[in-house]
Amino acid sequence: MDQEPAPKRTRKSRFGDAAPAVPAPGLLPGLPGLTGMLSPGLVPGTGMDEKTLKLQTEIFIGNLPAGALGPQLHEFLSAAMAEVKLATGPGAPITECRHTPGAKFAFCVFRSPEEATNALNMNGIPYLGSMLKIERPGSFAGPKASAITWQALTGGVSPSAPAPLTGAAAALAGAMVLGGGGGGGSAGAAVDPSTKPFRELFVGNVIEGTPATDIQEFLGAVMCEVGLADSKLEGNPIMHVRTNGKFAFIELRSIDETNNALNMGQWCFQRAPHPICSPFAAQL
Repeated sequence: MDQEPAPKRTRKSRFGDAAPAVPAPGLLPGLPGLTGMLSPGLVPGTGMDEKTLKLQTEIFIGNLPAGALGPQLHEFLSAAMAEVKLATGPGAPITECRHTPGAKFAFCVFRSPEEATNALNMNGIPYLGSMLKIERPGSFAGPKASAITWQALTGGVSPSAPAPLTGAAAALAGAMVLGGGGGGGSAGAAVDPSTKPFRELFVGNVIEGTPATDIQEFLGAVMCEVGLADSKLEGNPIMHVRTNGKFAFIELRSIDETNNALNMGQWCFQRAPHPICSPFAAQL
């Protein structure tokens, strides 16, 4: 006689038959009360969704000169922001620069909305012979932030002053000193402020901590000694020096003397070679 198989024993699950609980949106599992830390659709740390953040951090760059390249523009604008303290932290404030070769415009994306707003103060910055147009894109619908021009920011020219001269007219205007120099040659000289972008040079490999006056006096003396200063003018041909770590910017009193200073190429000071070039070439 066949025996019936013994019935299988059903093992009761210790987890129960109820469906697992699904945490509410914004609630971290196992951490009750910490709501809002996983807000759907928001970029962490910003409180904005991706579309809003893009609009707040993107800036239009117009009036690019022929031959402009995105990577060089990225480096140039980042360095300029660091120089005049528009960057809010270390490193490059620009995270992306979109530019099609040959196009006369580009779009730069900044790492924060605050730095994008600060960048508006660079409107009119000289780059490879052009004055860049820096503004919000046409798609921006937020409030209009107050900003000044690069020239007003750096003390080169007031916002209402006429546009800087270019070409032969700029060379003629830059060579005409409107006032006589005396003493050190820099304090008493009055020049056309609109030509400042064409009278500035970049000096590299500066030893940190070097006083600006030391650079001004040494370079001015060298230019006078070797005949690079205008013999019709008295005093130091270098009006002003701005130092920033391992580099400096020197402002000369005329475009002719600025071009003459480029002939020094590299000069030796404090036993170190220092290259001299235009601010534009320093970014390439």
